[in-house]
Amino acid sequence: MIRFRDAETRDKARAIIGEQIPDLLLTDASLAASCGLVATIRPEAQKRTQEFALKQNIQTLHNRINELGSPSP
Repeated sequence: MIRFRDAETRDKARAIIGEQIPDLLLTDASLAASCGLVATIRPEAQKRTQEFALKQNIQTLHNRINELGSPSP
């Protein structure tokens, strides 16, 4: 959570963060003495990241297997 001293500052930060990091989902968090934002990764961005990581792992394994070559009969 990110804490801010007032709602105006929080709203400015939300606009900047939302513009620069669109994969984050920002929700308000009210605290006794301050305003806050909670940032979480959007589900579609998380899925995209997981799929990319899986493809990278498969490619790495494929490259390592190709380096070893296939055994001769």
